[in-house]
Amino acid sequence: MFAKNIKWLGRAGIVDVRGIRIAYVSGIDSDILGSEIMNADSKKNYLGNYFLASDIQDILLQNEESGNRGVDILLTC
Repeated sequence: MFAKNIKWLGRAGIVDVRGIRIAYVSGIDSDILGSEIMNADSKKNYLGNYFLASDIQDILLQNEESGNRGVDILLTC
């Protein structure tokens, strides 16, 4: 926790905040890099400020597992 009422969400995911579903992805799209980064396992390797296609797929899977409820807000950086 950074400070009271401030929470780091992580690189990518979906969170419910007071009934509002927020999807988020942070960083630079790894498609601009070589296949070594694009095919890396983000759960095993630190990728700095890059997000992977698998991070987006994880968001879609989270949504599917919750009954395809969709999201209210998309945060990107």
